[in-house]
Formats: sequence, structure tokens, C-alpha cells
Amino acid sequence: MVAELPPLRLRLRPAAEPPAITLPALHENQNDLTLLVSTHPRARNLAIRLDTKAGHFILTKPPRTPLAEAQQFARKHQQWLHSQLAQLAPRIEFKHGNTIPLYGEATQIRLDPAVSKPRVHDAQLLVPPPENTLQTRLQKYLRGEAGKYIRDQIPQIIRGIDAAALARSLRQPPETTAVRLTDPATRWGSCSHNGRLAFSWRLVFAPRWVSHYVIVHEVAHLYHFNHSRKFWSLVDALAPRRQDARHWLQKNGDRLLRYGPPPAARGN
Repeated sequence: MVAELPPLRLRLRPAAEPPAITLPALHENQNDLTLLVSTHPRARNLAIRLDTKAGHFILTKPPRTPLAEAQQFARKHQQWLHSQLAQLAPRIEFKHGNTIPLYGEATQIRLDPAVSKPRVHDAQLLVPPPENTLQTRLQKYLRGEAGKYIRDQIPQIIRGIDAAALARSLRQPPETTAVRLTDPATRWGSCSHNGRLAFSWRLVFAPRWVSHYVIVHEVAHLYHFNHSRKFWSLVDALAPRRQDARHWLQKNGDRLLRYGPPPAARGN
């Protein structure tokens, strides 16, 4: 007879919060700087980047680099850190009276008890009360609008490729293309090897011709999974304002990340 073992009990330790470095302000008109420290196993050098969406700095260090050395590195670049913060676009939260760009057009957020769900009317985005649910409700609405526009564009773009006979001798895209809405900090769209497309829901803030270029770019990867000359020829045939759109995103892309509530301290 085999003796039964007592049930195994596991004690899970709460995940440790990432260490942070705080640098006192250099001048009276400045605030203290806080940098979240991230230890990366493949990092070879110390590096600092500004998380535009969250509005704080992340210092990445190799595993064996002492925290004191990372702090000294941050202090050495403190003036540069302040200059980066000074260039950061202000955060525009989803609140009554604030103005956001909906498809590039200035649109004022208004609480309106006469509506049952968010809708646009006369350059206003009307949202039903209460105000404490406005941020969540409006973000859900904007994600839905972005998804609707993107999913409507994709089949039209594919039909445009076929109609122009641009897809000759190219690999054919899957009959059903999976589309996912995400909120990345560094890119507006992506295409996986198996044909799955992902787009930032924040494209809803950009002019339609800019969003159209991003969608065309990723759909073109269904035919050319590279950035070859043939790929760019295909993109240019469908998005003739490609260069203008790329320039617009380089100039204004960071601003799109500053609309809505700040992300949670962990995640997002």
C-alpha cells in the first residue's frame, strides 16, 4: 500500500517592485527626477530611455553593474534628462472640456446626459455621465473606432492590390486576416510570419491618410515579408503620401502617446 503524501502548499512571494533612483533637482524651477531601474540579462552597457507614454525614465543596466554605478551614470546625464522632459508633450486626459484629435480633427470631450453612448456631433465627442466612468468608457469607444476603421480598410487595400494586378507572382495573403489592437510604445503596426496584423489603437488620433499608410505598410508585408524595393513599390502604389505620413509620425507620434490616462505603474 502506497502512503499518501500530504498536499503540497506553495508560498508565492509577491513580485518585487523595480528599484528606483531619485535625483534631486539641479535648479529651483525643476522637479526631482525618478528613474526606474531595469536589470537586463543581455545588457552590456548602461542606458536611459524616456517612456513617453508613462512620462518617466527607465535606466537599463547589466546584471553585474552595481546600483551605485547606475546612479552615478544617471547623475552624469541629469541635464540631458531634464531637457528630454522639457520636450515631452503635456498629457491630455479624457476629461470633460479637454480637446483631443479624432482622426486628426480637434474634438472637444463633453459630458451629455442626453446620449446613451459616446458619439461625435459638431466637433464634439459627447459622452454620457457619470464623469468617474468617462476615462474608461471613452478609451473603449476610441479603441472600437480604431478597430472598425482598420478592419474596413484591410479588405479594400487587398482588393486594390488584386485589381491593379500588383500581386502577380507574389505570395497570396490568408483568406482571413487576424487583426489585433494593441498599445505599444514604439511602433504603430506589425505583421507576423503567419499573417497576423497588429495596430496601435492610438492611430485613431492621427489623420486618416496617416493611418492609411500604416495599414498599407502592414498589409504589404502579407505579400513581401521584408523591406525590399518591391515592397516599397507596392506601398507607394497604394499610399502615394508615404513619405509625408512617415514624416508626420516622426514629428507627432510621441504626442499620440500622451492622450488618455497614464498607464499603470506595472504593465501596459
